[in-house]
Amino acid sequence: MGKLRGWCEWFLSICLDQATYMSRLVQADGLRGRLNAYVRLRAEGIARGPDGTPMALRPEARIILLHTVVAGEVARGEFAPLAGRSERATRLALAQLLNDGLLKSDTPKGNVRLGFPPHSLPYLFTKLIPPPPART
Repeated sequence: MGKLRGWCEWFLSICLDQATYMSRLVQADGLRGRLNAYVRLRAEGIARGPDGTPMALRPEARIILLHTVVAGEVARGEFAPLAGRSERATRLALAQLLNDGLLKSDTPKGNVRLGFPPHSLPYLFTKLIPPPPART
């Protein structure tokens, strides 16, 4: 029993070490701030959209993304009252975020959750993914 216990303790210590290491790289507690900064960088044309063009996100996008970080999976109808905009403006922002890959949904009218498309990763996970090269 002593060798099994020793192996289990070693194995669990490796698991804890790796979980701690990844937690430092991902920095989940700062994701809200990085999403906020990403929306701003998109508005300034610094961060690019999925096709590489400098396309700003709609103003409602920030509120939608920040709420989704906190709430997890969210019904589409919850966003209009939060954003303080019309349902149409909120639907347009949702469509843009879904097309961009920043939100995901299993069905066309289903709940939405955060997505992490490749073009956003250097901005959202700064210690995990190297930053994109500067454009001239």
